[in-house]
Amino acid sequence: AQLGPMIWNRPGSGVDALLLAIGVSSPTVATTVAGAISYASNTQPTVPTTATAITTVNAYAGGPPSGLSVFSTATILVAPANVPFPLVACNTGAITTGVLTSNYVDLGGMFQIGEGGIGYICGNATLTAGVFTIGLLWAELPS
Repeated sequence: AQLGPMIWNRPGSGVDALLLAIGVSSPTVATTVAGAISYASNTQPTVPTTATAITTVNAYAGGPPSGLSVFSTATILVAPANVPFPLVACNTGAITTGVLTSNYVDLGGMFQIGEGGIGYICGNATLTAGVFTIGLLWAELPS
């Protein structure tokens, strides 16, 4: 299973998701590792299995509910393609004693999830021991 947060945009939703920003807070548990938090995506025509849904909050007061599904973990059909664009880097020491405290990264819509796609924030292999709190901010625009 992949860990999220991940956004699944079902086929026929009528919207594209444009990632506007991520927020990453301090890890709570880690060993000595170095690496980066990145973005990964792939096609996903059916709802992911063994998915744990996340309750979303609309930052647009009075706006419609999200047409997308958001998960903290799920099994997807095809392993995602990691986009080698590090969003947040961690130093070479123990993450719990490193410089990462709280980070906000403005993505400006550069990552998009079209209909029938899935995208999520991920860590590279050396961050498997890190525990992060990650938030996503996205806009849903007509396809």
